[in-house]
Amino acid sequence: MTQFELDKTSVIYKVEKGKGETISNDKMTDELAIQFLTINPDRIRLFSKYPENWKELIGLELAIEEVENTDEVIETPELIDIKPIQKNKKICASCKKKSTTKTK
Repeated sequence: MTQFELDKTSVIYKVEKGKGETISNDKMTDELAIQFLTINPDRIRLFSKYPENWKELIGLELAIEEVENTDEVIETPELIDIKPIQKNKKICASCKKKSTTKTK
């Protein structure tokens, strides 16, 4: 007996886009559900029944713990001073002549 059950009983989902393998309540196994969720953990919303430790089963819980427990310092790029764009800048005389001669 499996610990997983899809919310919609008569629906068949593809396990992975572009592949032929499918998942449904009729062919549900724990291994197939874990494979389905490992590809996209947001798919948990498609299940009406699943074990409390589903994140651990797909390796998500372990990955989160590893990131939280790391002592690695992540360097952020140095911020540079960006000057604001001047919107009311006057056009120079030679540019003004060029733009008026092109429109004629």
